[in-house]
Parts: sequence; C-alpha cells; structure tokens
Amino acid sequence: MSPIGRLFVVLNLILAGVFVGYSGYYLHNVDSYKKQLTETQKKMKATIQAKDSQIGELTSKLNSAKADLGTKTARVFSLEKTAKASEEEIKDLKAQNSKLNARLANIEASMSSVADTLEKTSKRNTELEKLYLAARDEMQKAKTERSDMADRLAVAEADSRSKDKRIDSLISEVRQKTEKVRDLETRISVAVTKVPGLGPILAGAVPTIDGRVVNYDPNLRLVTITTGKNQGPVKKGYTFSIHDGKRYKGEVSIIDVMEGAAVGRVTSLVRNASIRKGDAATTNLQ
Repeated sequence: MSPIGRLFVVLNLILAGVFVGYSGYYLHNVDSYKKQLTETQKKMKATIQAKDSQIGELTSKLNSAKADLGTKTARVFSLEKTAKASEEEIKDLKAQNSKLNARLANIEASMSSVADTLEKTSKRNTELEKLYLAARDEMQKAKTERSDMADRLAVAEADSRSKDKRIDSLISEVRQKTEKVRDLETRISVAVTKVPGLGPILAGAVPTIDGRVVNYDPNLRLVTITTGKNQGPVKKGYTFSIHDGKRYKGEVSIIDVMEGAAVGRVTSLVRNASIRKGDAATTNLQ
C-alpha cells in the first residue's frame, strides 16, 4: 500500500474514533437533558398551580373588596340623603318657629291691651282678673319654653347629622307649643265672650257700631268691614268682635278708616274658626 493510502486509512480510523466518541457523549447527554427537562416541567407545573391558586385568592379578595366598596358607596349615598332630609326639616322648623314668634307677638299685643284696660277699671270683675292672670302666667311659661326650645334648636342645627332624633323631638315640641298658644288664644276669646259685663269694660267709651265683613285676607290677617251711614264714626284702635250669629270667631283691631268702611287686623282668632264674607262685626258683643 502506498504511503498516501496508509495516510487515508489512518485518517479514516481517526475520524471513526472521533465519531464514535462523540456519539457516545451525545447519547449520554441526551438522557441527562431529558431528565432535566422532565424535572423542569414538573417545577413549572407546580409553579403554575401555585400561581393559579394565588390568582384565585387575589380574585376572591378583589370581588370581596368590590362588594365592600359597593356597600360603603351605598352607605355614603344614604348618609347624604339623610343629611339633606335633616336640612329640609331644619328649614321647616325655622319656618314654624317664625310663625310661632309672630303669633306670640300678636298675643302679647292683645294681652297688653287687656292689661291697660284692667288698670283703668275698678275691681268690678274678679273672675276676669283671675282668668287674665292665669292666661298671662301660661303665656310667660310658653314664652320661656319657646326660648329654651329655640336654644336647643340652635345646638341641634350645629350637629344635625348626628342628632336626627333630637331634631324630630324639637319639631314635636314646636308643634305642642303652637297648640298651647292656640289654646291660650281660645281661652282668652272665651273669657271675652262669656264673662258677664266684660264687653263694656273692654269697650270703655267705644260706641256700639255694627257692620259686616266684606273681605278677609287670611295671609295678611286683614278684614274689611262696612258699617253703613247711620252709625257713629269708626276710629283707629276700635275693636270689633266677629261672629256669624251662632259662633264667636275672634277680634279685629281697626288700623285704617274710610267713608262707610274700615280695615282692621285680626288680633285673636278662635281655633278652627274661619272669618268669612258676610260675618257680623260689632263693637259691643252681648
């Protein structure tokens, strides 16, 4: 064999040895790689399961948080609605309190007029004096209670959201005081009509004048009375008693005079009574 042939044989043997060695190494490593891949897949599967579990827990917490947020949002809306309702109640309470102040002012004016008349007369009517003193004491008590109620109302306004029940109680008290004032008006009116000889005492030198109601404005509490031409002149300050022939309704104090007619303001009105066109008016109710 030539040297070149021997060289090729040797070279082929070397290449064959290298191939066999590489093949053995590759086969050995393939098993190792498969084992590592299997272990890696197991670890990844376990990791995925753990992550899925965490995602489930987080999803549950998220849903719970959303539900809690919805509940709290509804609660906020409810509180806002309650606060708005409390503000409306306070406005209504203020309006009622203003009306009560106006009624008390009218009653005070009427009481002052009766007091002046009693000071100028003798002790001709002990029963009237007792009724007046009792009514005055009740009125003072009502004013004191109203003042106390107004102070408590101011406190309630400063903390209305947390004191809804107390505001409701104060509203009830205002209504009770209003009823008490109306009752006092009725008692005074009854005293005016039922005590013997009271009409002349209160009328003093006022002549007997009869008339008819031709108009009544309940909002302004103004009454227009016609007196005719054959009676004495009507003057400012005269007081007319209003009735329908069967029922006494209240008192009207004249504030403006014109020919054949006069305009007066209602100073007292019997509870549940309503002045109407055609009612009788007189300065000397018997």
